[in-house]
Amino acid sequence: MKKFYNKIIFFVIIEVILILSIIIFYNYNDRILFISNSVSFNAKAEFINKNRKRFDDSKIVIIGSSMSLNNIDTKQIQDSFKLKTINISSWGTKLFDFQEFNIWSKKIIININFTDLGSSFIIQKNGFPMNNTSAIEMMNIASDFSTYRNQYAEINTYTKLGSDRCYTNLNFDSLGTAYLESQKFEILKSRWDEDIYLKHEITKNKVDEFVNSLNSFIEKVKPKNSIIISFSPGRRCFYNLNKQNVVNYLEQQIALKSRMVRFVNLYNIDIPDSYYVDNCHFNHKGNELFTMYLLNKIL
Repeated sequence: MKKFYNKIIFFVIIEVILILSIIIFYNYNDRILFISNSVSFNAKAEFINKNRKRFDDSKIVIIGSSMSLNNIDTKQIQDSFKLKTINISSWGTKLFDFQEFNIWSKKIIININFTDLGSSFIIQKNGFPMNNTSAIEMMNIASDFSTYRNQYAEINTYTKLGSDRCYTNLNFDSLGTAYLESQKFEILKSRWDEDIYLKHEITKNKVDEFVNSLNSFIEKVKPKNSIIISFSPGRRCFYNLNKQNVVNYLEQQIALKSRMVRFVNLYNIDIPDSYYVDNCHFNHKGNELFTMYLLNKIL
């Protein structure tokens, strides 16, 4: 029995040493903070930490998923409003993932598509993610080492040089946008031909759930200004009247039930395929063109 306990103690000591070694290496190399199960969310958290003054001083904050991260040109927004602006969006995040962020006295812009009507898969660690310490990071790694290990292996892929030519680009500009290169982009046929409306089985019931969640969210965060929510188009081959009717229904429900939201319906804009990298994400040219359409509506 004594040998058994000794083995357990030895195993625990080795594990602790291993975790401490990882954390020392991790901090020494200034790696992305492990504050969620999303590499993209963690990368944006690191960006915010490194640009804390801009985050604090910005009067306009762009939030959301890749529909905001890749499809909105933050610099164009800032130049048009002449107000300091930051983009804190990341892949997969929904409006509701930003509840704990201290941004609700600022002007908020979010761009969505059909996939954003679903639920979030982001699992945040230890509450508000921007206040992590080394001790909290150690706790995160010790309690969820498998997720950390998987993310650690992915970081070089997501941040590699020239990654603006593939979907894994997390090289943010100074305002937080991740541009996707217009030339020689590594387009995947499966993504180019994917109909996300069908994939996510969008119905009016999902729209109702989204609007109800939106109203509950607004009650919690109490925004000082109206939240601008724009609906982004997809490649024209996917456009049809049924989808347009669902977006119109969303617009109607928001107008009826969400007084703190200004909805900008851009779903029916005809943008050529040469401005896309897949079914709904823009390249840099498309990013600039779409933002121009958005600004024309807002201003």
